[in-house]
Amino acid sequence: QQQQQQQHGNDARTQNNSRNSSSNTSTNNNDTDSSNSSPLPPAAQSILSQSCHYDVLGITNTATQNEIQKAYRRRCVLTHPDKTRGDRSAFDKVSEAYDVLSCERKRAVYDRFGKEGLDGGGMGMDAGANAMRKGGFGGSSFFGNDAFREFFGANPQNNPFARRTSGQQQQQQPRNRDLRYQLEVTLEELYNGATKHVAIQQPNPLRSHFPLRKEVEVALTPGMSNGQTVRLSGVVDSMPDAAPADVVFLVRERRHGTYTRRGCDLAMEVKISFGESIVGFRRGVERLDGRTIAVESPTVRRVVRREEIA
Repeated sequence: QQQQQQQHGNDARTQNNSRNSSSNTSTNNNDTDSSNSSPLPPAAQSILSQSCHYDVLGITNTATQNEIQKAYRRRCVLTHPDKTRGDRSAFDKVSEAYDVLSCERKRAVYDRFGKEGLDGGGMGMDAGANAMRKGGFGGSSFFGNDAFREFFGANPQNNPFARRTSGQQQQQQPRNRDLRYQLEVTLEELYNGATKHVAIQQPNPLRSHFPLRKEVEVALTPGMSNGQTVRLSGVVDSMPDAAPADVVFLVRERRHGTYTRRGCDLAMEVKISFGESIVGFRRGVERLDGRTIAVESPTVRRVVRREEIA
């Protein structure tokens, strides 16, 4: 009987140890699950809650390409998988927004048709055709939309998207080719802003060796920097039956005789004499807007013995 009682006691202790072990294992598993399912940083959660590409990057729909690129870099730092425990959802959403807004054609389609215009992967004219095949917006037909009626007319035959034959792919409307030029400007023009009259040469569809000359106005806004671009939409129209194209000017800063631009600052080198280095100097310097400012050094006074001069 004593042996049986000891055996029952050992079995009870074994069962208690087993329960404690399973309880500890369950607790550890719960802790592991809670650590793995930790929430994303607030910045990533805010980005995932946005549906507009502009809101994803934190910019407005009037942002320039330079502003879009800067916003994309900032968002990449905030949503990098290293900072979100390997979760790429917010990072991929930022990349998708940048892919659309950094491309002029995709951005134009997105601004006009929204994400629906980009669902089929089409751009430009194809995106419009995609919207037409889906019945337009709000379930109405393509020509039920007043904006499209004003653009193409009420007659569907005027719609270039409808020009297709059965069993064939839709024919794209021919388009003039974009032109690119380098525009050399002065530092004063970048500082103050200016309007440049530039002559461009368009391809001649009738006589290829004699290009067509056309003069355009290029507006430089104050504060522009070297390497920025200015796009004039719909300027290239030498082919009358084709859609107009754009001309893009790449701004190149001409070297200035006095100033060197360093970001938003101006630097200059001033040569002074030996006497000015001792007693100080005062010079008048002309600014980029034509005004003159005084530049002076603090006066240094020192008693010099005659034997030091000798």
